[in-house]
Amino acid sequence: MADSLCTSNNKLNHIPMHSTAKHVDREDTFTGRPGSAVLLVEDSRAIASLLKCKIEAINGVHCHHAETLAATDALLQARADDFFVAVLDLNLPDAPHGEVVDLVQSHGIPVVILTSSVDEQTRAGFLARRVADYVSKNNLAGVDIVARLVERMHLNREACILVVDDAASQRAYLCGLLNAHGYRTLEAGDGREALAVLKDHPGIRLVVTDYNMPGMDGLSMVQEVRRTHSPEALGIIGVSGAMDKGILASFLKTGANDFLTKPFETEEFVCLQVIEADADPLSCLEALRAEIEAIELRGPAGERVPLTVSIGATTRPLDSIDAMLGLADQAVYQAKEQGRNRVILLDRPGEGPGASTQVRARAR
Repeated sequence: MADSLCTSNNKLNHIPMHSTAKHVDREDTFTGRPGSAVLLVEDSRAIASLLKCKIEAINGVHCHHAETLAATDALLQARADDFFVAVLDLNLPDAPHGEVVDLVQSHGIPVVILTSSVDEQTRAGFLARRVADYVSKNNLAGVDIVARLVERMHLNREACILVVDDAASQRAYLCGLLNAHGYRTLEAGDGREALAVLKDHPGIRLVVTDYNMPGMDGLSMVQEVRRTHSPEALGIIGVSGAMDKGILASFLKTGANDFLTKPFETEEFVCLQVIEADADPLSCLEALRAEIEAIELRGPAGERVPLTVSIGATTRPLDSIDAMLGLADQAVYQAKEQGRNRVILLDRPGEGPGASTQVRARAR
């Protein structure tokens, strides 16, 4: 079960220790891949044909296909800078152990892996290689999921995210996760440096900030940022330890759009979504529900473990964050009562499923 408080208008599609950092200059910025092409490596021509058709339906995106490691290497030698993402089959005729991932990543290209199944050991291996995502190719739903990932990563290149943490290792880790999804990133070592970076880079659309930092902590920084930047203009995600639940609530009350509790799973971080102003929240959350349901998780005996999620949300501005969270919670309970594995968007306190203009539901 998951409940979701949706916030709107940030041009991001979503939403993976203690040293003092110097001010981050422009040359330390990850600027994203310049090209508009997708590298598709898949030895099954049937699957490749379906994927290529879906990918090339995305506006402004082209797809180049290779069936072997040798052909992939030739494409990279000729036009590596053209690719903003690669969709890779792990088992190729001339590279049966995933060697293609290392080859593509050596050119700095974000990777989405196509796989037949995922157990915990395989998943850990994927995450250790810092791939953007992994998708099952055993059903048609996987084709749609890959196409949505590619489209999202194509749009991500337009977004710049500021990561604020006094620990250089943690900044590097978070920036690596974001860079793997095509986001441009900047860094700051504490709240005061973050304010300076925001002033120098007005195009930043999201701030991911730790709480416990010397100088100016994350909460004080959020308070200062909200004097000049609305939640619609600049998204903020607060990060703090599991023992600091009061701090996480304070982040929301001060003006953060969302929060994460450390430690968190890589997928938990990259699944955070800030919905676009012109996007339909229900459709976005339904797409997220479908992606979770399609995950190929295997048990100890190789059996498929079904995953479902009930999502409750609201887009209605109320008097407080607590009131909005309460409304989202109410929507989650309605989803559970109606059979689980569904999304309910509730816009008025106390309304039930009969109020069709206020409650919108989408189920499997």
